[in-house]
Amino acid sequence: MWSEEHWQALRQRVTRNLHGAKLGRSQQYRQFSSTSTITSKEPDALLKLVLIGASNSGKTSILLRFVEQRFQDGLASTIGVDFKINSLLIDDKVVKVQVWDTAGQEKFRSVTQAYYRNAHGCIAVYDITNANSFDAISEQVTSFINYSPKATAHNIVLVGNKVDLADEKREVPFKDAVLLAKRLGLAGVVETSAKTGLETSDDAFFLTAARGLDSLEQEKLLNSEMWTNARNAAYG
Repeated sequence: MWSEEHWQALRQRVTRNLHGAKLGRSQQYRQFSSTSTITSKEPDALLKLVLIGASNSGKTSILLRFVEQRFQDGLASTIGVDFKINSLLIDDKVVKVQVWDTAGQEKFRSVTQAYYRNAHGCIAVYDITNANSFDAISEQVTSFINYSPKATAHNIVLVGNKVDLADEKREVPFKDAVLLAKRLGLAGVVETSAKTGLETSDDAFFLTAARGLDSLEQEKLLNSEMWTNARNAAYG
């Protein structure tokens, strides 16, 4: 859905690095260190992203890769909801990103839907080696669209995980994911591997965060204009 030129433009907007300095392409998206002068700053914005998908699709592994740049075998399934926080530089603004990792089991669905409200974006994960996980993601994405704020309801990136197993075990063609994303009006589609650490998993978070920040700033602008108009009407 997105050309490489679009992704490159996005990566120029979003950086996260050790001390705020521009790094090489292979290092550009490292997490902030605990001693970073940037992370000690008060954030310019706070974003809430939601991670959805079927159980065992690799949601938690993708989040761990994004926040801590590592992979851990044998992670237990999320019970209810968990979250992690990361900081990004977007257009030179320090943005704190809360990522809420929701349980994939049906019995937790009513609990996780409560976290869609006030969300600024969504990462929807399926397992490319499991067609059932892809079949389930459509319903979950539709639920997010219905329960989240209208301005950010379609700020969703579809992520096919476990692409390292594609040659032997792929059950979901990439074109099927693209068709689904177009049908539901999603922001983008990527395939990645939380295990091997392909950069495209970061791109999914970058895209939703950048679009979420745009929506937040547009909301502030509209509120400011409404306040100005109301004040002018009252005192004009």
